[in-house]
Amino acid sequence: MDENNEVRHHDRQVVADLCRKHYKRLAGYFRRKGCSHDIASDLAQNVFLKLLSSSVSISELDNTEGYMWRVAFNVFLDFVGSKSARNDMVTTSVNLPSSDDSEEVNEIPISVPDDAVEYVAALEGLRGCIANCFNEMAQQDAWRAEALRLSAIEGWDVEQIRQFLDKPTRASVSTYLNQTRTKLKPCVEKCNDYVEVMDEHR
Repeated sequence: MDENNEVRHHDRQVVADLCRKHYKRLAGYFRRKGCSHDIASDLAQNVFLKLLSSSVSISELDNTEGYMWRVAFNVFLDFVGSKSARNDMVTTSVNLPSSDDSEEVNEIPISVPDDAVEYVAALEGLRGCIANCFNEMAQQDAWRAEALRLSAIEGWDVEQIRQFLDKPTRASVSTYLNQTRTKLKPCVEKCNDYVEVMDEHR
């Protein structure tokens, strides 16, 4: 086996390992970003196809997982820029028990306050408001918005985000995230009305 073939063989092994470890997590990542189940699965597969067809030898990288997540985000950006994305994106909502579910609901003790509708409406409003803030930031700097989303919503730690952004140090990531939060704060403060309504109905 010549040197080039040996490198590609190692690349395929690394990508296969990444697929086994991270396929479900990647699919979940795309679903949480608004993709349907089928589209999320397709995009997850596309990530690994991109890794295999990349001119970069992934087996020679120091940080294969970070590179994989950068490819995943680029795959998502390509998708949302496509004509088919608008029809394939889905939204999530909070569903209260309906009268048709009464038999099942009665089997499980559930305490639903009288003002639950107001609370749920405020919760949905808050989610939409924050999503709009992230969308506005993403239009200006998609990678900055994604880094903050991974930290605040996905629960990634500083080291994971450092790998995702390919930053040299954790301190540089902390500074980057703090700057991003400062940029986002004026928009998020506009969402406080929803929080006040939720507090009134807790």
